[in-house]
Amino acid sequence: MQELAFTLSNGIAYVEAAAARGLEVDRFGARLSFFFNAHNHLFEEVAKFRAARRMWARIMRERFHAKNPRCLAAALPHADRGFDAHEPAAGEQRGAGRDPGARGGPRRNAIIAYQLQDEALSLPSEEAVRTALRTQQILAHESGVADTVDPLGGAPFVERLTDELESRAEALMKEVAELGGSVAAIEKGFVQREIHRSAMQVAARRRERQADDRWGQCIQGRARPTRRRRFRVDGAAIAEVKRSLDAARKRRDAKKTNDALEALEGSARDANANLLPPIAAAVEVVRDGGEICERLERVFGKYRPPAVF
Repeated sequence: MQELAFTLSNGIAYVEAAAARGLEVDRFGARLSFFFNAHNHLFEEVAKFRAARRMWARIMRERFHAKNPRCLAAALPHADRGFDAHEPAAGEQRGAGRDPGARGGPRRNAIIAYQLQDEALSLPSEEAVRTALRTQQILAHESGVADTVDPLGGAPFVERLTDELESRAEALMKEVAELGGSVAAIEKGFVQREIHRSAMQVAARRRERQADDRWGQCIQGRARPTRRRRFRVDGAAIAEVKRSLDAARKRRDAKKTNDALEALEGSARDANANLLPPIAAAVEVVRDGGEICERLERVFGKYRPPAVF
């Protein structure tokens, strides 16, 4: 419910900001994309994706008066969350078995638990990336879940759960709106407090059921941590990238580089300026994201989360 409410509230903030700058909703709305996580409960996650698609279509149609049908179809890529510290491959199997994304209608689907397990330690290994790719290909081409947009639509339990999630998310979105919108809610610490409160509740429930979690004890008792070779970037490749960057800096025109950075910083100080053109121009000349970000930090500073507790 929180993921629905806060994510769609963020979407509203983006659309409002773009519209305030004179952009037409029907021209940019179809390019918006929301990234959701897929958690353990299959039906709850399917209902979440279904509710997100339904809510966003209504928001774009009724609030922003979008006429382009593509603006109503929310892009909902998602990544699976099925980590298993003892048996990383089990995470991929868990994700493939439940795969709420494919059954809930997102445009893109990512069953990458095995790959993300690697990312906690290093860059993903070739084995992890290939396993994630094959899992998604099997689901897409052999399972039949991609044959229809809403394969579980009409099931009474799924429909009821979708309605419930939508209703609860709308209530939370109303609270965000009353605080002044998504940006204001974040600045006031409301979003952080709500997420922290939910996380503490989940942790408490997990501790309560650990004593009766015979399946989890079975898995943990028998499984031993799997030792896999971590991916290591070749030192020669790192050196080559550094040489390439140094060479690019030496070749660039110092005056054009400074002018582009000055223009970008000047635009950033203008509250009504569109930053995309000067950013694009700076990328072409400067070719160093770090230097570009440093200029923007001079104006906007670095985000510091509010003290919420």
